[in-house]
Amino acid sequence: MLNTSTGWSADKVSQTMGYLLTLSGTATLVVQVLVVKKQRLSTERMLSVGALSLVAGYGLLLLPNLTALVVAMLVISGASALLIPAYTSQAMQQLDSAPGKVSGYIAMAHTLGYGLASLLATLTLNYPPLPLITCVSLATLVLIGILRSQKNSEP
Repeated sequence: MLNTSTGWSADKVSQTMGYLLTLSGTATLVVQVLVVKKQRLSTERMLSVGALSLVAGYGLLLLPNLTALVVAMLVISGASALLIPAYTSQAMQQLDSAPGKVSGYIAMAHTLGYGLASLLATLTLNYPPLPLITCVSLATLVLIGILRSQKNSEP
């Protein structure tokens, strides 16, 4: 993506990706420490804010601009830092009698996600926008699911 939008060499793209990954890790850590650990948001709020941020972040990736890419990486990292603890907590609350089973399902879902991501990476050779379109679509489905779930659980 960086190569096609900037025309940079492979070395420059690789170096920039290293910086972006470091920035993403920092953003994740900041959100984890300042929001999640201090429990500033309820699990429901973390889910909705995280899902909305995920859709916005992936949407920003559609813009062919380096600044948009940097902001997108920050937003996606923050969204993930909110979503993962929130859905893990909610899953544990739903099946509090079987925490090992919940952990297993979550680990399995993550592993399937890694496999899907690898598949999408190879398909980019045939159609480069496919991973972005898939990410935006899946993030939108997550957001819709969370909003529907929260609407149904309201008294």
